[in-house]
Amino acid sequence: MQRSTGNRVHATEEDPETPCAKCTRQIYKTCLSPALENLNRALARGYTGSNKLFAVYAPTRGSPEQAIDTFYAELNEAVKKTPKRDLLIIGGDLNAHVGSRQANGDRSLGIHGYGERCERGTRLVQFAQANNLVIANTLFRHKPSHVITWRSRDGRTSSQLDYLLVSSRWRSSIQNCRAYRGPDTGSKGGSDHTLVKMSVKIRLVACKRKEPPKRFDVARLKDPTVVEQFRVQLSNRFTALEHEHSNESPEDGNSSGSSVNEDWQKFRNTLQEVALETLGRVKRKRRRRGSGYIRKLQKQFSPQS
Repeated sequence: MQRSTGNRVHATEEDPETPCAKCTRQIYKTCLSPALENLNRALARGYTGSNKLFAVYAPTRGSPEQAIDTFYAELNEAVKKTPKRDLLIIGGDLNAHVGSRQANGDRSLGIHGYGERCERGTRLVQFAQANNLVIANTLFRHKPSHVITWRSRDGRTSSQLDYLLVSSRWRSSIQNCRAYRGPDTGSKGGSDHTLVKMSVKIRLVACKRKEPPKRFDVARLKDPTVVEQFRVQLSNRFTALEHEHSNESPEDGNSSGSSVNEDWQKFRNTLQEVALETLGRVKRKRRRRGSGYIRKLQKQFSPQS
């Protein structure tokens, strides 16, 4: 997946034009893509990885078991290709009830889930555990209306079907996750699903300052003895290099088998090696703070020992 892009995994093979699949594509086109672009600009200076967002729609309860296996196989393959240091978010209608954490070792769930876990929920939890993901919806305590993500048209049935899964590495960066019910949710012209919003606080890593390359001590060339030593060593090395160059077999009609770039690399490396052996490097002196005028005044008014 390219940066600032997302994949829609398995919008259902039987009917790819279901209303929920259309809604998923429309949400990604209008909301998710611009948000990712802004996030990338924020991470450009201090974060070395990238962010991956998968917008998914799992098969419904009436779908055959083969469709479920295909869905998780495709999603698992896409997740495995994502580098571990990247910010991975999987969001969408996963048509599962995960409930709350049932064991102390279950780190993919929080204790604030909704309802009881079903068979599809167990499959989702197993997928999260296998890929080191955490289900953000279950991490924070909210009232039921902020946890429920689906309501039937008659308003009698409600459930939590939409989830946001995040890499466990970024668990401490998740600040909040809850559902937002709009005025048209559950109405005749609106959707029966609610918006799920997650707040993530990203701590930018400070860029390490690169040390400038150390310079050769060219001041030593004022000494005639050092100049003669540098000249002799450089002449000997270039003579050996020229002998090696003449022994190379020509290819493709060229006078030599090596390219111009290779010849330049050898010339540069030879020159630097001889300079390092003969002249050495200049040791950098730590500069004292303050201008020369301030240091002069300090020396003038300092008590005489």
